[in-house]
Amino acid sequence: MERMTRSAACRALAGALVLAFPAAAQADVTLDTPFQDPAVLQRERAVPVTGRAEPNEQITLSFGAARIEGRTDAEGRFALVLAAMPASLEPRELVVEAKSGRAAAKDILVGEVWFCSGQSNMEWPVDAANDADQARALASRLVIRSYKAEHRTANRPAARAAGIWRVASP
Repeated sequence: MERMTRSAACRALAGALVLAFPAAAQADVTLDTPFQDPAVLQRERAVPVTGRAEPNEQITLSFGAARIEGRTDAEGRFALVLAAMPASLEPRELVVEAKSGRAAAKDILVGEVWFCSGQSNMEWPVDAANDADQARALASRLVIRSYKAEHRTANRPAARAAGIWRVASP
């Protein structure tokens, strides 16, 4: 029998522990899709921050100086509400902590959030526009972040959707 390398032994042990303790493998805190790096939270409105942790677990949310405590429901869902905040270009970390784990999103700003949808013209790249030079000049002066979700139809809302936040640049 071949000797097992130290890293292979560690992987095998970790796999065995996951199989032996499946609840521990799933004991994780997650934030729903909108709360990712580098998101924007709506200014001047209360913002419900949603996600998952262990069922009926005590959780703490912090964002800058704000700190909110709450509890997950019987399915492990939570919704903690941040009070209305003024717009700010100060990047902050959004953190949810519980005994089962920790979830964090970094570089979060507070500002205007607009939801846009439409047909294929909504995906038209700025570089292909007639005024691309003006748009690049504007992007160098403004802080613009966008979230692009994958194309998907659904019969009901989902807590998670594939997609990413991006910072616009010239």
